[in-house]
Amino acid sequence: MMKKFVITADIHQNIDVVWETYNNAKHVVKWSFASDDWHVTEGKSNFVEGGAFNYRMEAKDESMGFNFMGTYDSIIYHQSIHYHLTDKRQIEVEFIKHRGVVTVKLTVDAENEFPIEHQQKGWQAILDNIKKYAESYK
Repeated sequence: MMKKFVITADIHQNIDVVWETYNNAKHVVKWSFASDDWHVTEGKSNFVEGGAFNYRMEAKDESMGFNFMGTYDSIIYHQSIHYHLTDKRQIEVEFIKHRGVVTVKLTVDAENEFPIEHQQKGWQAILDNIKKYAESYK
């Protein structure tokens, strides 16, 4: 059985903005990286059930990069997204609305290459970036 981990962020923004900035490729390329020495050089997403996404992650010093790719399995507007990555790991994203805050909760299948604590820290950094980006969005 695959190990999972859960991360969350409370985003002080309305659900429309959180949903849009989380799912639209033109926004995702601006926040989807774990540290400031990385960036997304290209992003494509067909945000429908069965649609695919591909985001090219690159170190800014051009020393390494990889494609973050997967397929959307289930999309429930303003509530949840389930997708799987090309390595078959499952990701569940929940959007929980309460009093002017949207809690974004990710449940992630851990991969076997890196310690789970390292993965959790990286995914949390990315989720913290969406929080900053969405909260500053006008």
